[in-house]
Amino acid sequence: MAAACRTLARGWALTGLVSRIGARGLATDIYEHTPGPAAFAFDIDGVLMRGGQVLPAAKRALALLHDASGFPRYPIVFLTNSGGWLEEERARRLSAQLGVRVGAAQVVQSHTPLKALAPSLADHRMLLVGRGDLHSLAAGYGLRRCVTVEELVRADPASVPFAEVAVGGESPSAAAAAAARPTPSPGPSAGDGSAQPIGAVLVLNDPSDWYCALQTSLDVVLGRAVPGARPATRPPPGAGTCNPNPVHVVFSNPDVEWAGAHAAPRLGGGAFAACLQALHTEVTGAPLPHVTRFGKPHAPPYDLAAASLHAQAAALGWGDRAFGAIWAVGDNPEADVAGANAAGPPWTSVLVRTGVFRGPGNSERHPARLVVEDVEAAVRAALHRARSATWHSMR
Repeated sequence: MAAACRTLARGWALTGLVSRIGARGLATDIYEHTPGPAAFAFDIDGVLMRGGQVLPAAKRALALLHDASGFPRYPIVFLTNSGGWLEEERARRLSAQLGVRVGAAQVVQSHTPLKALAPSLADHRMLLVGRGDLHSLAAGYGLRRCVTVEELVRADPASVPFAEVAVGGESPSAAAAAAARPTPSPGPSAGDGSAQPIGAVLVLNDPSDWYCALQTSLDVVLGRAVPGARPATRPPPGAGTCNPNPVHVVFSNPDVEWAGAHAAPRLGGGAFAACLQALHTEVTGAPLPHVTRFGKPHAPPYDLAAASLHAQAAALGWGDRAFGAIWAVGDNPEADVAGANAAGPPWTSVLVRTGVFRGPGNSERHPARLVVEDVEAAVRAALHRARSATWHSMR
């Protein structure tokens, strides 16, 4: 098997770019010469950026895929489990950071699938969990009957008795809310006197104050989040909940860890989800009953990304030709690789070593089709394969 790996690597003529691939990571189908154009799906954190700083290999990689004016020469999406902005704003930020033209249709974030779910949630009052101007984000998806963790905390400070001592006497939730949204946003607030129950919890991105977010989210699920209201009794073991009104919980980011500025991976939205689920089980004896999960490795973002890539291919004049490969470049085996592998052909997983994954070989649990050092190596390998496939189709 080792000899076969060396032979295949030589066949790619990419000495120094193609990393050592372990036996479990070798998937022969990526070396087959499937004709058709190439498309690309890039993760952001750990692939193109670290801690908000663009990695040097990122600009070199994107230069290979864009013309001198910054227009893409290939279909490209930015497929990320992060969020917090509308797709239009994220595209604007990416354009400025990466030096290429990025359109909103090229951006698929962890909460982008909420656009399709919004009509089914429109009649519910919702709790928004995360950072930034969550009201504006939700309104952009058509969700306006919303309240934030910070608003519930301000309406009922006793609900989070330890919040004010968490950071030297100032509530981190209140400070974050003041910095992120200095003026009130439209929509019902926690202090409007409404006793209407909250029907859904939307975790849009990673909250800064986990204590307040976990306590408030648990209160909502258990039906005790109306200021001044408390359930008569704690739910008996195994009862699941004492709330007669089911609450739907949407987790938009399943990443337990992600790659930021710190040398080691940091806890992400998936860790917050695990905490909330564990707390609910501890309190009620049963798991959260009504849960929807978005983000990689789940299917919805891949469906949206594929639709965007096909639309871009048509705009480039490629017609309805099938892609030879959609190169999904990521740094997290649990999300990027697992998701691309589950999506199946033409999705082709590529694992880089600039983020969460730093191993010498391939991921044992979710082996990628290809492991390379960075995103530039990934793009060069993909373009080489596309040229090789074209040559073989003409023989």
